[in-house]
Amino acid sequence: MLGSSEYSDSFFVKKNLSEAMLMAIEALKQLSMRVVSVDVTNGVIHAKVSSSLRSMGEDVTIRMEKNDEGTLMAIRSACNYAGQKFDWGKNQKNISRIMDTLSVLQNKDYPDADALLSAMVTQINSSSNESGCLALLIGLVVALGLIW
Repeated sequence: MLGSSEYSDSFFVKKNLSEAMLMAIEALKQLSMRVVSVDVTNGVIHAKVSSSLRSMGEDVTIRMEKNDEGTLMAIRSACNYAGQKFDWGKNQKNISRIMDTLSVLQNKDYPDADALLSAMVTQINSSSNESGCLALLIGLVVALGLIW
């Protein structure tokens, strides 16, 4: 099975936006997908999937849309290497795994979701910034080493 370089689907939960975001973050973490950023204002979560024999890794994006009955999650998985034209079914498998995990988690209660989400977002975004700074620093050291 080849598959294209991206796949998307949606999942609806009868939860408010904060609860849905917590649920999605928990699902991604359970699946060993690294959450790299969370934008509560726009309802967007970005995560990375490590490379494997099937692909050079994937970028996962979950966009939340609140309505009167709950929250709709638009989930997208795409190859993070632009030159990869086929994913061997990896993106569809990522989405299926996420949706299966969300199905289990949708019955879980998230008391004090706003405060918990705020704390979690601070932790995720600060660790992503630290990783980004470290990568930038390493890049600068390598570049300077090549110049000298």
